[in-house]
Amino acid sequence: MKPHEYEAGTVAMIRLVDATTERRALRIGNIGWHLRPSNCDEFVLDREVADVRPLVVLDVEDRAGLLATLHDSLGFMYAGQPNARRLQDLIDQISAQIKPPKPAEPTGLGAVVEDASGKRFVRYDGDWPWLDGTANLQWQHINAVRVLSEGVPA
Repeated sequence: MKPHEYEAGTVAMIRLVDATTERRALRIGNIGWHLRPSNCDEFVLDREVADVRPLVVLDVEDRAGLLATLHDSLGFMYAGQPNARRLQDLIDQISAQIKPPKPAEPTGLGAVVEDASGKRFVRYDGDWPWLDGTANLQWQHINAVRVLSEGVPA
């Protein structure tokens, strides 16, 4: 692919026309690349890029997909070998660091949800329907990880 054919947000190793080494870069908009790491904002236009080698980007929001990708991509290399345990340890460590997906908002009166630290929020009626004991909140402001009760239909 040509440098201008990559989507915004693509992370890649790029080689500039006048260079022999690659640099990590982030595709910005549809005209160029932001070089990383850099001590200043270093931006290059597509016409200055000779070669693009996209890097793998893991979607940490898709926990199941990420773990399946790691297992499928790396598992075959270690199957039946002494390093297989190390691979599983790596997958377990990554899994432990990924936050669980946010559940769907329960809409029943008296619904209870909990965040990762164990703080609970109760739903009542109103424009800011979630209460944590000190403040009224909207769903997007709560980092809920589990629903403890769906409440009763309002």
